Amino acid sequence: MATYAWSDIYVGGETMEVRDRKIIVSRNIIARGDKVTKGDIRKFDKEFSDEEWDNLVENGSIRDYPLPEDLRDGESPSEAITRRLYSGGEIDQNMLLELSLKHPPALNPPSEEAAEVEAPKGV
Repeated sequence: MATYAWSDIYVGGETMEVRDRKIIVSRNIIARGDKVTKGDIRKFDKEFSDEEWDNLVENGSIRDYPLPEDLRDGESPSEAITRRLYSGGEIDQNMLLELSLKHPPALNPPSEEAAEVEAPKGV
């Protein structure tokens, strides 16, 4: 299964020490939109773990479908998808489902007391 970078992924680079400070001279970047595998990242970072990969997948930086083809400069992928939905364009059901699952319910739902107060009478 192909996976794609939905954000730039920084995977090391060249640094140098100057007066007790580390200066970044260059960075290795897997660019947003590129196909990416664990092996691609491990070419730059030998200690890259499965857990780190899972975190990138869970936070949406890596997904199993490409960026929207109609992505405009400076536009986020979610803005492109929203624009496509509003303009009547079609969205793959799997992509739409995954995007909806990325936004779980609130961490602080109303307490049971508040829920009782808010419930309509007769229910």
